[in-house]
Amino acid sequence: MDTIIRYFVSNGYLASSDLMEPPFTDLDDSGVMGLFEMNLMIGVKLLTLDTR
Repeated sequence: MDTIIRYFVSNGYLASSDLMEPPFTDLDDSGVMGLFEMNLMIGVKLLTLDTR
């Protein structure tokens, strides 16, 4: 979660496709999909939709 926050603060946005690229794939090849339960992933996806 810290990586998501740092990425957003550094870049000013976070597209859902970014979650499947480095630095998010550094911890799991599936990006954040491999790290979090589905309910949390849905919440993260919804947040990325609001940042555009």
